Amino acid sequence: MCCSVAESKFSADAWYAERPKHHPLDEYREKLADMATHDTTTTEGLERGVEVAMRGVITGTQRRRNKEQKLWASFVLEDWAGTAECMAFAKVFEDLQKDIVEDKAVLIRGSGLPEENTAPRISVKSIVPLEVASLDLPRLLGRSSASKDKRM
Repeated sequence: MCCSVAESKFSADAWYAERPKHHPLDEYREKLADMATHDTTTTEGLERGVEVAMRGVITGTQRRRNKEQKLWASFVLEDWAGTAECMAFAKVFEDLQKDIVEDKAVLIRGSGLPEENTAPRISVKSIVPLEVASLDLPRLLGRSSASKDKRM
């Protein structure tokens, strides 16, 4: 053998430290750039009920029961810049529970739930895995014609 266990561990640690960092959202950066209305840096100051669409990776999932013993879930949505706390309340949880998967890259749609002295939470209304998400054609056409107007 050429080296001790300690030397081979050091070499492996060095290899991991030097390899390029890859975020799970990187492969969707260009494809879905127009789908999100917010990211974790733009949720500060959201007013109650403001609609948001955010891309991220689901982490920290916790399933809970409300006073009526109905299931709901909270999770963290992680993007390139930070995190946002999300909640899928009992009414929508039943439909969304199959899509609340740890480490899954998703697009969520929901509304802001501001609280005093803390970042707003997001009340989740829908979840779409990014691998199957697509841009709404009318929205795409509206954006492209608006862009065309700006150039003229």
